[in-house]
Amino acid sequence: MDDKEVRRKFLLGGTVYYKGKMYAVIAVNKLNHTYTIQRLNDRADMVTDVKVEELS
Repeated sequence: MDDKEVRRKFLLGGTVYYKGKMYAVIAVNKLNHTYTIQRLNDRADMVTDVKVEELS
């Protein structure tokens, strides 16, 4: 997955896989080229500063 695909998922509400679990992309940090993701159906499980290489 590349940076363009992850940004598209952020804008269109798509999901990504991170460590075998499904997450929604909820924020983009353009300066650091990282993302904030949140696990579906679990508001407490949020991960910040995730790089594109870590997502599938």
